[in-house]
Amino acid sequence: MKKLASIPTLCIAILLTSCEAYQYVTSDLYIPLNKEKNELNVSGGISTLGPYKSLLPAINLQLGYTLTNHFSIFGTGNLCGTFYENHLGDDDSDYKFYDTGNYSLAEFNLGLSYFYHKNKHSFEIVGAGGLGIGSYDYGITCDAIEYYHFYMYEKKNNYYIQPVYSYSLSKSIDIGLFSRFLYSHYYDIVSNHTGESGQDYTIIDHDYYKKQKTADFYIIEPGLFLRLKLKSLNVQWSYSYIQKINNNLFTNEKEKIRVSISLDPLKFFKKKE
Repeated sequence: MKKLASIPTLCIAILLTSCEAYQYVTSDLYIPLNKEKNELNVSGGISTLGPYKSLLPAINLQLGYTLTNHFSIFGTGNLCGTFYENHLGDDDSDYKFYDTGNYSLAEFNLGLSYFYHKNKHSFEIVGAGGLGIGSYDYGITCDAIEYYHFYMYEKKNNYYIQPVYSYSLSKSIDIGLFSRFLYSHYYDIVSNHTGESGQDYTIIDHDYYKKQKTADFYIIEPGLFLRLKLKSLNVQWSYSYIQKINNNLFTNEKEKIRVSISLDPLKFFKKKE
């Protein structure tokens, strides 16, 4: 009996030291760096999502078109449905502890950009807005018994502005910097929990979430990128640091790595002819 009684106690210790899934995930980045009129940018990629630095990819699709030599329109879509299971505690322990969670997200954004290109320098300022839905689960399981579970669902609106600068090191390589300033509004928030949730050791403030039907986030996301310009395709790698400046009770990812491949179908198929 003492052995069975100690299971909740050990679970509590695990809860206090473990990570939890994110309740806020930032929108996908759009870094086109257009140069002239009638450019069609089609790109797709993946980005990291999830705790423990595991590569749980989100799928990103983007489409943009330059209306003039200085203005473009674009749309982005972001879709992910991830699951992780992390073994906690000592492998030699009599008990098996698992930290489990999943996050699903679907959103899209529409926007405009102004761009300027001269010699090896390119500058673009991007503005966009959109909407999405998301949900996330987080739980602790001890010896196949779920002792704790938290669920949240939300709808959201996004608005952001993002200046981008790049420099061409050669005909094949661009490097650049960006900083996105994003406002995100959650609404129709629904949350619930089960298990060991009413005690002082709980890592999530359930009373706070139950009262919240809306939430506002202000995000600063600076970063850098590297672009390889091949004959018909561009391959881009980017890293960004995500700093949320309010609503600390909502956990969020701190950094993000994105890899994408893009092409201009108008130029691609013209070369094939």
